[in-house]
Amino acid sequence: IMGDRAVDASGSGKVPFFSGELELPLSPWMLAARCQKPVVVLFVDWENEKRQKIILDYDPSIAVPAIGDRRIRPADLQEMLNSYAVKLEERCRKAPYSFFRFGNEKTTINPPEKL
Repeated sequence: IMGDRAVDASGSGKVPFFSGELELPLSPWMLAARCQKPVVVLFVDWENEKRQKIILDYDPSIAVPAIGDRRIRPADLQEMLNSYAVKLEERCRKAPYSFFRFGNEKTTINPPEKL
């Protein structure tokens, strides 16, 4: 399990996200590509305001492109990163107040008027 926050001085890829772009770390995607294993997206949320139970919400996995034995390039991972960004946007639209980023995105996210 790896988070989706890009750390300064580490490899990252940029993806479209709402009205701007978002940087995602490349290392979990490189690991999946090297092992030729799909990425399983897991979102975590609270059941209610009392926060006594959490909900684990698995999305369909993201397929890994066939790379072979050659060196993995960031461009090889772009489709996977874009797929994840779409899933993250969908999740943010469903639960806009559950979204928290650490500040490396270059966009402003406004909650939808109606869900």
